[in-house]
Amino acid sequence: MEIQPAEVPLGPAELMEGMVQVLDFFIVDLVVEEEEQRTQPLLVGLAAWEWAQRAASERPTDAEVLRMAAAIADWVGKPKDAEQWQRRFHEVQTRKELLSQDSPATEYLRIFETLQEAEKLEALKKTSESDQMFRKVLEDLKRLKDNHPDWESISIVQYRIRVLEKKLASPQQKP
Repeated sequence: MEIQPAEVPLGPAELMEGMVQVLDFFIVDLVVEEEEQRTQPLLVGLAAWEWAQRAASERPTDAEVLRMAAAIADWVGKPKDAEQWQRRFHEVQTRKELLSQDSPATEYLRIFETLQEAEKLEALKKTSESDQMFRKVLEDLKRLKDNHPDWESISIVQYRIRVLEKKLASPQQKP
């Protein structure tokens, strides 16, 4: 049995299935005959390494994937990759913890991430989708402004509101 990288983006179930296959190969490796033991670990390591690279590139913000990819990279002797994915894992975890806290700053960070997604869609010429996201961002910014008028960074929110209102104005209303 040979492990092949998935042809489609990996979901949680596919990630776990991939790891189960890698672990099954590893267990089989422990019981193969002595002569085969020289090559089997290399095949298992290669399959695991290919899986880790694909999974980490397809799911760069999935903490569990990054943790597993770092462990596999360390196991197959790729310390730089292991260190990089471990560092990225900690960044994702820290960001997740920050976003779980309710504060104007974390709310603004969530809104700003949506704004960045809208800008990416705009760059891809997906106008209707980007405009819809820009409208949501504008609504969220106005709600943030109303809910936290004394927040120290409210001037940034007000600036973003003005910019988005100009961007979303109909062509007849634009200066």
